[in-house]
Amino acid sequence: MKKFLILCLAILTITVGVLAYVKSGQTKIITLAAVTTEAATETKTETTTAAENEIRAILERYYEIARANDREALKNFSREISAPEYLYSNELGTMDKTAAFRLFDSMKIEFASTDFDDLTVQLHGDTAIAKYRDFSKVRANGDLIRTPMRFTNVWVKRGGKWQIVAEHSSVAQPPKLLPRHPLADNLARK
Repeated sequence: MKKFLILCLAILTITVGVLAYVKSGQTKIITLAAVTTEAATETKTETTTAAENEIRAILERYYEIARANDREALKNFSREISAPEYLYSNELGTMDKTAAFRLFDSMKIEFASTDFDDLTVQLHGDTAIAKYRDFSKVRANGDLIRTPMRFTNVWVKRGGKWQIVAEHSSVAQPPKLLPRHPLADNLARK
């Protein structure tokens, strides 16, 4: 019986030792996983910040050209940052790239003031989703229009350059608070 108790005690001691060793190893694995996750999060944040800075710089350049009211430079820059498959949509429907540029060309548009804020960028590999608020004042065919807008752009990085593949805009305030909008009226008739 004494031998049996000694054997049970030995087995118990070995089992406790093995469990302690395994627990210690798991703790190290968990700690290593937490450190790896933290490093990945930091890298992702740095990458997102870099993408956000690049997209912010593109938007700042766009708005700078718009403020200068250089229609030709604005059209050229818009074409440069728009991917071949670019599509634009708003609360009135969808237009393709050609229709959007044709409409812009057909109207006499002058920017009285233009700017954006509240930019957020979500990065998914070589794709970024940028959301921001536009609060421009535009003179379209003689009428001064201030329509705060909310934009969502889908950007894809190709050859080291960001290009917009899809864009959506909507009025940021309820339409009943706004005067008639000639641009929206023209879009609705198309």
